[in-house]
Amino acid sequence: MEATFKKPAPPRGFTLVEMLVVVAIIAILAGLITAAAIRARTTARQAAIKLEIDQLAEAIGAYKAKFGDYPPDFTDPAAVQRHFAKAFPRCKAAIPTGYDAASGIVFCLGGMPDPNNDKKLTGFSANPENPFDNSPSRIEPFFDFDQRRLGTGKARKLVYYPKIGKPDPASPYVYFRSRPGGVYGPRPERTQFFEPPEGSKVMPYYDALVEDWVNPKGFQILSAGLDDRFGSDNNYRSDEKYDESNYDDIHSFCEKTTLEGDLP
Repeated sequence: MEATFKKPAPPRGFTLVEMLVVVAIIAILAGLITAAAIRARTTARQAAIKLEIDQLAEAIGAYKAKFGDYPPDFTDPAAVQRHFAKAFPRCKAAIPTGYDAASGIVFCLGGMPDPNNDKKLTGFSANPENPFDNSPSRIEPFFDFDQRRLGTGKARKLVYYPKIGKPDPASPYVYFRSRPGGVYGPRPERTQFFEPPEGSKVMPYYDALVEDWVNPKGFQILSAGLDDRFGSDNNYRSDEKYDESNYDDIHSFCEKTTLEGDLP
């Protein structure tokens, strides 16, 4: 008996519906991967700012170990004079002026600029009668500022910007020092503020839960976060009063990187 062979059927292609289903699945997966990548990138950038704030705080601690007190925040001229009279008791030179709560921390931790490069900070002179001159014997800077992120603020003084991804950030780090007696000012609403080029005035933070300043006998370092805008409220852990600018702010006292993360 002669064998018969069945001709194989040609392979069946995808139907239009099947192709649309595959495309839809790929699009969903791509969207999930992209969203996760964006979240991971945002978290990494926020963590980098918090790490730098911690490093600035360590430098402030080293400054205190050297001079016996935290740097002034330059919101009170009389307090600045008292501070440098204590830090440099033999100083006969005039104390540089024109600093504020953003530029003061750069001056205190970085010292005097190089005469040939105004963004290269050289620390203070070891000359006890004039710590602000350019003599070769130096007290080294307490913090290594990235020159690319130093910019000119009020009165043409240097301020330091977080690395947030924008080519021209507007909101630098801001530093507030508590006053003798453990307060930053008479009342929260009357404290002397720092005002950036754009946005709200920046205030030290007040914790309404304990009815006291945050870190009342120390200092606060404030950053506007990745949106480059400081929030308008200065009540710590206060969801009812925060605006959209507050939530991503990153400060030295934040336990979970951002103010939003610290909400109860």
